[in-house]
Amino acid sequence: MAVKARLIPEGRVVEVKVEGKIKVRSLLEELGLNPEAAVVLKSGKPLTEDEEVSDGEQVDVVRVLSGG
Repeated sequence: MAVKARLIPEGRVVEVKVEGKIKVRSLLEELGLNPEAAVVLKSGKPLTEDEEVSDGEQVDVVRVLSGG
């Protein structure tokens, strides 16, 4: 199975294959994203890097952009 990750602001959905559960930190690494530069939301609520998501779930991955 897989976790579906909707990347924001890109708007595309990427499937990450998992067996059972995956930690948010590992999910971000699979997506090639720095855990310090992205926030993962499940049902609109932010998850910590140590929380897990299960196969079949969908999350939003919001890339944090900074500038000045």
